Amino acid sequence: AMDVLDGGELPVSTNDGQTEGFRLMERIGLKFSVARSPPMATIRARVDIDPMSTRPTEIVLIAAPGFGFPANCLASSGANNEMVSCVRIVDVRGRAAARLTCQSGGLQAKTEFVEIFVITPAESAALPIWYAEARSSTQ
Repeated sequence: AMDVLDGGELPVSTNDGQTEGFRLMERIGLKFSVARSPPMATIRARVDIDPMSTRPTEIVLIAAPGFGFPANCLASSGANNEMVSCVRIVDVRGRAAARLTCQSGGLQAKTEFVEIFVITPAESAALPIWYAEARSSTQ
């Protein structure tokens, strides 16, 4: 077996085959649904998130170009109170972003009836692509 040491108490790397591995990243399911809406209006949008095998404690939503979020953006916490809050955060690469905080213990199943407030763009977005990043405070 080979260990890589840095002078600390534990090795920083090993090839002994005994150390349990872990998943660095996994794709989660995201579906974002809005009804037809007027420009520059604050509307309710449904967010369906399937955490797959992850257990995120927060979800960062990155809006499609032109869309925005009000300061407090949680409209409905979900059928099982899956979400505790939704707040606007600093833009990510020029796109509005918001942090959804999950219930204690993290999100363990697909969300049901979670709704957030969204501000629509002045004009229809050419590519209304949204992103989500699942994060865990235990990692």
